[in-house]
Amino acid sequence: MSDPGPIDLPPLVINPYEKQVFGPTNGGGYEDFSKSQEWLRIGSAIRNDLITRFPPLLNQAINLQETEYSGKLQSITGRVEGVLATARSARAPNSADAVQNLSREVSIREVLIDQKTAKAQAQKNVADSFYHADFFSRPVFDFFKYSASRLSSPDENYRKWQISLEAAYRTKLINNEISYLNNQLAQIKPLLEREKAKQTSEWATIAAWAQRYNARKYPIVNQYNLNKANVEQNVQSRLDVASADIPTIVVTPADWVNKSIQVVTQLLSQERNELAAQNAILAGYPGLDFKNRDLKAFLERSRDNHLDPEVAFE
Repeated sequence: MSDPGPIDLPPLVINPYEKQVFGPTNGGGYEDFSKSQEWLRIGSAIRNDLITRFPPLLNQAINLQETEYSGKLQSITGRVEGVLATARSARAPNSADAVQNLSREVSIREVLIDQKTAKAQAQKNVADSFYHADFFSRPVFDFFKYSASRLSSPDENYRKWQISLEAAYRTKLINNEISYLNNQLAQIKPLLEREKAKQTSEWATIAAWAQRYNARKYPIVNQYNLNKANVEQNVQSRLDVASADIPTIVVTPADWVNKSIQVVTQLLSQERNELAAQNAILAGYPGLDFKNRDLKAFLERSRDNHLDPEVAFE
């Protein structure tokens, strides 16, 4: 299954097709060239050939490019989205991190824009090669002016003109695709900035919780490790305290043994009562191993069980 991407963007409005205008006016005007010096300089046979044979050829070539461009303009969304899907599939799949996903979407489009910009420039160089100027800035009848001033045959000039014509329309379509991608970037980048701000806020909250969590946890852990290291000394100290509290007179060895048993029994009872009390607390959290849980686990449990972290923390 193809990767649909992590975001749903509102549909972009594609500018409706408009017929290309050549030159400062509407392009045609072959009669405007009849009094030019270039036109009068060439032989009548070539003039007749140019004015008779080539206007229909020029119009036919332009109409063909207009038809192809119009169709491709209507399918620009599907075409660009297909390229995006291919580029997306070559990268890491979506993650739970919205910032990472949105950054990927921005990067994919920026790379495509760079590629298409270079491609558009290469096509424009071809498009501008016939007139040595922007192709669409020249009216159609300028073909006759340039044909009359060149040594190449009219057919060879027409072939070169047609190459530039096709490249000009390709440039135009690529620029439409670049505009489509730029419009998407204009939608995605604010989403990315909002997610970054949200993530920064969340990390600040986590950092504050980490400070509180560690401030409470580490003294408990440190005290446990200290008690564990001195368990024999601590037990003996408690035995001494318990022994002092039992007013038994020791005269014989048997008296000493009986008192020792009494002291140990009393201390053992206290420890069991304390253990039972702690187990009763832990019983409220079945399946949790608190010694092997960290801050992440605490926050995830609060989130997944819809707990108030403040209450859960206490």
